[in-house]
Amino acid sequence: WPEIWDFIYPLITKVIATGESIWYDDLLLPIFRNGRMEDVYWTFSYSPIRGDDHQIKGVLVICNETTDKVNNSLQLKQNRDELEFAINAAEFGTYDLNPKTQRFAANSRLKEWFGLKSNDEIQLGNALEAIAEKDRQRVTDSINTALQFESGGRFDIEYTIIHPKTKEIRVVHALGKAWFDNNKEAYRFNGTLQDITKHKKAAEELHK
Repeated sequence: WPEIWDFIYPLITKVIATGESIWYDDLLLPIFRNGRMEDVYWTFSYSPIRGDDHQIKGVLVICNETTDKVNNSLQLKQNRDELEFAINAAEFGTYDLNPKTQRFAANSRLKEWFGLKSNDEIQLGNALEAIAEKDRQRVTDSINTALQFESGGRFDIEYTIIHPKTKEIRVVHALGKAWFDNNKEAYRFNGTLQDITKHKKAAEELHK
């Protein structure tokens, strides 16, 4: 690999000189193959080999190409970034509930709508208190239904939120999906909320 010799040769000499092993994870070292230079990622180690006199006689090199793993991770990160951009562009609130602990995580927009603290996880009961009393039981029933395997796990409902401090009224459209394990028990329930207050008001005016 003459194209990376300037990088790996000093590593070899360092191991021979110091007797210390060297390890790299997912390091980009482009090499020439398939008729062209390719970006290739490697996890590898250089370790000293000692003889019977305990003197260093050579270097053991163990390497594993991790290009596919790194590229998949980069693709996942890109997908997450694109999803986050779409969520922010659409001004969605997002939530992720653990049905067993009844605690959930949410983005800052949803927490602001419900008047919740900025800590990472919140009790579901605290969030339900911000839902208008006329809608609270209906939302609770819909969540419980979605958490039943027979329902298919779908959640689709509109309801009203009243901010506990400012008393601002907001109508939201909630979409969600429950995920089930092999025992048909829900282990995750996540989704989005969209503020449709202006849309509802416009529809009411149009109806008038």
